[in-house]
Amino acid sequence: MFLSAVIGAALVVAGIALLKVDVSVRATGQVYSPDERRVFSPADGVLAARHVELGQVVRAGEPLLELDQTDLVQREIELDRAIAEAESALARQDLALRRLEIRPIALEVAAAPARRERLGHIAAIYAEIHSNLTRGVEQQSVSEFEARRQLIERLRSEIELAEAEVLARWLEGGLPELERREAELERDRLARALALLRRERDLVASLRAARVIRAPIDGQVVALFARHPGMSVSRGMELAKVAPTGGPVHVRARIPERNVDLVRAGTPALMESRVFDSFLEGPVRGSVIRVAPDADSTAAQPLYEVEIAVGDTPHPLVLGSSLDVRLQLGRRSLFELMWRNARAELRGTP
Repeated sequence: MFLSAVIGAALVVAGIALLKVDVSVRATGQVYSPDERRVFSPADGVLAARHVELGQVVRAGEPLLELDQTDLVQREIELDRAIAEAESALARQDLALRRLEIRPIALEVAAAPARRERLGHIAAIYAEIHSNLTRGVEQQSVSEFEARRQLIERLRSEIELAEAEVLARWLEGGLPELERREAELERDRLARALALLRRERDLVASLRAARVIRAPIDGQVVALFARHPGMSVSRGMELAKVAPTGGPVHVRARIPERNVDLVRAGTPALMESRVFDSFLEGPVRGSVIRVAPDADSTAAQPLYEVEIAVGDTPHPLVLGSSLDVRLQLGRRSLFELMWRNARAELRGTP
């Protein structure tokens, strides 16, 4: 009797040690494209418009979202006004510079040295005439009226000589060239100021264009985090995802810590779509290509992300849809499974 019990116990132990069962890990996965493009906010601001909906097919360059541009529009108006004023000032300065080159006074200034010399001789003659007239008045051979008339002519000659002297010294001192140079410098200053204003306007225009967020590729909007106009966004905030249609698809799933060490690259996966009736059409097949080395600590229990490449599907998978995933870990002995469960219980794993 005792021997039968021992033999029976031995057979049970042997059965536990030798019996193997199929082991799998179940999870929920989500279909995504490995080539999807993420769209980020270019600046802090407020969402002004949303031009697309989740799941919509878009073309590259098509507007997806638009941030408020009120401040940039106001600055652009101010710059347009400043540019118009600068262009007008530059045109006036060009005319002033041209006037310096062609004005008649330039001939008078150019002839000033010769005119000064000639008027100097005339003034000397008038001085001699005035001296002779003064003696004639004293001798009563010349009338007082004639003497005064000649004095007036002498004074006019001296005034003309003084004016010629001023113009000659102006020319000799380089003042006309200095005036022209000052006009040229002012024109260059206005031209540089105008160029800076135009560059700033171009920058504002590029910032306005950047606030219209466009589709980076032809594809489908698979995620849309900008919910409604008026929503505040910050620079670098993810606003949407666009995935190319017709390209390869992957599945992203998260599995609990138990048996995660048995999942590795190449582990086969059977998946059933929640969109199509996979039970009738057949399962979606794929294989694991990546297992996250660390668990997600934000979840209620440690979960590891697993990425699965889809190899065979009886129907096109819908980006963003859910799948029931079963990772096939192969045949494992019953003893190994019991040992793993016991160890997990000891660690407090649910």
